[in-house]
Amino acid sequence: MEFPFIDGVRIPLFLHLLGFAMGLGGAIVTDLFFFRFIRDFRISRQEADLMRILSGIMWTGILLLTVSGVWLFAMNTERYLASDRFLAKMTIVAALLVNGTFLHFVIAPKLHKIAYHEKTHPKHDELKRLRRQAFVSGGISFASWFSAFVLAWLKWRDVPYIAYIAAYALFLTSAVTGSLLIDRQMERKSRVQ
Repeated sequence: MEFPFIDGVRIPLFLHLLGFAMGLGGAIVTDLFFFRFIRDFRISRQEADLMRILSGIMWTGILLLTVSGVWLFAMNTERYLASDRFLAKMTIVAALLVNGTFLHFVIAPKLHKIAYHEKTHPKHDELKRLRRQAFVSGGISFASWFSAFVLAWLKWRDVPYIAYIAAYALFLTSAVTGSLLIDRQMERKSRVQ
């Protein structure tokens, strides 16, 4: 039985879009839950478990995106290598892979330890560093997924790779700076509580 609506490109494209939806959706929901959970200056084990599940969904999205992207790339290598927009998207996906690996395997298992403690806490500096890493990594995740989404949506053809990456770097810097400012504000509020 033949299915005329499924050709050689449809399956990897479907997997690519599914991976993208899982990754972007997972990133947005994870960030929203993180900021909701941290309002009481700590993340409970149950909240951390939910965040790990969401991280797993996001990680699955990254893997689907990567595998299907390689599949699509192999089908038309010359075209994709000539596209600055594609190369910029691949740079962002590489950043997502590195950051996603760090989030899933380093931050997620320790998420329940992220809290705002008194300076007298014996592990104050270690916990503060972990908390900041979580905030920075979340900022990178949000900026990268959103940037990949915008690049997939835009159909500009004459924009050079360096312009795409410069815009991404600016947005990434803003997101990371914003996340660190939120962390600092939360730290100040925790001292008043």
